[in-house]
Amino acid sequence: MKYKEIKAKTKGIDLPATAVNEDGDNVIIDCIDNCYKVTTLQKNGWCKTDIFHPDGTIEELYDRWIYKYNWIN
Repeated sequence: MKYKEIKAKTKGIDLPATAVNEDGDNVIIDCIDNCYKVTTLQKNGWCKTDIFHPDGTIEELYDRWIYKYNWIN
């Protein structure tokens, strides 16, 4: 996806907005400082954030969002 595509698809929508992608993952779309931030909460426990800049630059960041604890010894 590109900046212009996100801009067109979110026209008239209040951001932040949530959606579900084709993989069934929850997605949060926001616009901050004229950049679109698309955060995907992946089922594998990782949070992928893509930041789309107007000049075409795309940043891709990853972080853990699920921490599994072993409560059984």
